Amino acid sequence: MLPYFQSDFLKKDIQYLKGIGPKIAKKFRDINIFTIGDLIFYPPLRYEDHSDIKKISESKIGESATHILEVVISKIKRMRRRNILDIKATDGSAYVHLIFFNRNFLAEKLRPGDKIIVYGKLSIWAGALQITHPEISLFEDNADYDCGIVPIYSTTEGLRQYVFRKCIKYFFSIKIEINDLFPELVKNQYLLLGLDDALRQLHFPESIQLADAALKRLKFEEFFYFQLGLMLNRKLMDQMESPILIGDNNLCERFINELGFSLTNSQIRAWERIKRLLSDKPPMRALLQGDVGAGKTVIAYLSLLKAVESGYQGVFLAPTEVLAEQQYIKFKTRFGHLAEIAFLSSSIKGKKRGKILNSLASGEIDILIGTHAVIEDKIEFKSLGMAIIDEQHRFGVEQRERLLKKGENTNLLVMTATPIPRTLSLTLFGEMDVIYLDELPGGRKEIKTFVRSPESLNAIYEFIIKEANAGNKAFIVCPLIDESEKINLNHVIGLYEKLSSNELKCLDVGLLHGRMKSSEKEETMNAFREGRYNVLVSTTVIEVGVDIPEATVMVILDAERFGISQLHQLRGRVGRSGLQAYCVLVSENTENERLRALAKTNDGFKLAEMDLKLRGAGEFLGTQQHGAMDFRIGDLIKDKDIMFMARKAAQDFINSDTELELLKPELLDFLHEKFGLFHERMS
Repeated sequence: MLPYFQSDFLKKDIQYLKGIGPKIAKKFRDINIFTIGDLIFYPPLRYEDHSDIKKISESKIGESATHILEVVISKIKRMRRRNILDIKATDGSAYVHLIFFNRNFLAEKLRPGDKIIVYGKLSIWAGALQITHPEISLFEDNADYDCGIVPIYSTTEGLRQYVFRKCIKYFFSIKIEINDLFPELVKNQYLLLGLDDALRQLHFPESIQLADAALKRLKFEEFFYFQLGLMLNRKLMDQMESPILIGDNNLCERFINELGFSLTNSQIRAWERIKRLLSDKPPMRALLQGDVGAGKTVIAYLSLLKAVESGYQGVFLAPTEVLAEQQYIKFKTRFGHLAEIAFLSSSIKGKKRGKILNSLASGEIDILIGTHAVIEDKIEFKSLGMAIIDEQHRFGVEQRERLLKKGENTNLLVMTATPIPRTLSLTLFGEMDVIYLDELPGGRKEIKTFVRSPESLNAIYEFIIKEANAGNKAFIVCPLIDESEKINLNHVIGLYEKLSSNELKCLDVGLLHGRMKSSEKEETMNAFREGRYNVLVSTTVIEVGVDIPEATVMVILDAERFGISQLHQLRGRVGRSGLQAYCVLVSENTENERLRALAKTNDGFKLAEMDLKLRGAGEFLGTQQHGAMDFRIGDLIKDKDIMFMARKAAQDFINSDTELELLKPELLDFLHEKFGLFHERMS
C-alpha cells in the first residue's frame, strides 16, 4: 500500500535483482512479493538480538543465543522419510550438536576445523546438548550474517532468511534513490524518520528502538494515505449534487403505519438522520450497522420508498439469491401495493428477463431487488436515486462503483449484519456517515446458547421434536455439503438422509445447500416458511437475512469450524419473535474459546471485538474489501494508536489548502487504484 509509485525501478520485477533466478522469484511471488518495491517494503515478522555472543556453557536450555563454534565432525543419518545431518561443534566450553533435516549439502560446506557463527535455541536430547535448524554462516564469510539485531521474515519453504537479507543488501548497495514524498510538516510534527532511514533501519536496525521507529514511520504513512484517500473522497462528494429525496412522506408514513409494530427509538433516530442526509445536495454515503435482528431492513425499505415518493427508483443488492429472493417476497407480499417491485438474479433469463429490463429502463419498476445480476452492463435505470447494499463486506469496491454508476451521484446506504467495533468503523469508513442501531425490538427474549458434545445429539433431537410438536421450527447447520475423505465433518446430504429416516422421522425434514438449483432453493424455503417442513438441514446458505418467526432452535454441528461472527449470524436466524429461542453449538471441543464466548453473550459488538482480536482486520472484514485491508505493514488492531494519529494528521492536511497543493497526480492515481475511492481523478 505504500506509495513507491514514484520510482520506476521499484516497479521492476523481483527477478531484476542480481542473484534472483526464476526459481527464487517464484518463491517470492508465493508470498506476494512481485516487484523490487514489494521486497523493500516487506516488513520483518520480528527481530532477534544476535549481538550477545555467549559460550555454550553459559547458555540456558530453551534460550536463544549467538555462539562462535568450531566444527568437529558431521554425520548424515538416513531415516525412512528424511535425512538428519548432525554437526558436532564446540567453543571450548562444551560440545553441541547442530541438527538439520534434509540439508545434506551443509556437510560439504561445513568441514572439520571451520569456524562458524550460530544462532538458535539450545535444547537437550538423549543427554546431549543440541540446536535444531540454527541460523548459521562461516565466520570468515559473515557478510551473509549479522551479529546484531537481525530481522526474521515471514517466508515459505525453499526461501531462506539469508536470501532475504542478501537481496535487500544488494538493493541498498546499488544506491537507488527513493524520493520521500511524505509531507515534511507531518514528519516533523510526529517525529518520523525519513523514508531512506526508515527502510534501512527496517531491515538493518542499529537497535530495537530504531527498528520500532522505522516501523512507526512506515505504518503511519500507510494509515495516513488511507485516511487521506477517504477524506479526499468525502471532499469530492461534498462538491457533487445528488438526487435530493424529500418526497411527500406519503409512502413512508403508510409503510410505518402498516408495519404492525412500532419502530424502536434507535430506528427512529437512524431514520431521521438518513432523511436529513437524503434531503441534502451531496450524495448520501452511509453505513448502517446494528446487531442481528436490530431492524436494519426496515430502514432499508423506508429509504427505498423515500426514493420512490421523490420520483426516483431504488435498488437493493443482496449477496445471495436466497437472501435476495426472501427480501423480495417479504417486501412484495406486505408492501407491494406501495410501489412496483421486481426481482432479478442470474437464473432469470429469456423473455421474463427482457421484460424486467425494459420495465426498469422505462421507469415502470420502482424498486429492483436482486443479486450481482443488478450490476451487469445491460441493466439500465430510468432514474436511480437510492442504492442499498446488504452485507457490504461481501462486495468489493469495484462492484459498489458499478452499482453507483447506474445513476448519477446516486445515494448509497450500505448495511452490515456483522457488527464492526465503533472505533474501527469510524476509522475505516471515514468517508461515510456511520449510523448505529443499538437496540433490539421490544418483546424479544435473549437466545439461550449452549455448548454440547456430540454425545448429546440424541437429547438435542428429542428437544427439537418437542419444539416442533409445539408448532415451532428448527435449523440444523453443517459445514459441508458432501462427505469428505480429507476431513471428518458432518455433511448436510448424509445428515438429512439419516435424520429423515431415523431420529427425526416423525417430523418433516427439508434440505438446503448452495448447489441446489434456484428453483429448488426457493421451493424449500417456501415450504419451511409455510410449515410444510418442521426442520431444515442446511449449510451456511441461511447465514444472513433468513427470517422465520416460528424458528426457535438453531443447532450448529462441528461448530468449532466457524468463526464468532458466522456463529452469531447463524444464531440470529432464530429468536425473531416473542418466543423463547435456543442455540446449541455442538463440538468435540466444548472448551473452545469462541464457543464459550457465544454462550456467555448475545451482544454482537462485544463478540465482534473478540473476533477482531482473534482473526485480525483483514479476515474479519472480508477479503472483498481489499482496499481497506491491504495494509502491508500496519495492523488495525495492534497499531490503532498510530492509526488515530495518522487520521488526525490527514485531517489537518486536508484543512490546509497550501498543503493540498502538494498532492501530485500520481498520488491521486495511487489512491484511486488502491482504494477505488474517486469517481474521477481530482486535478
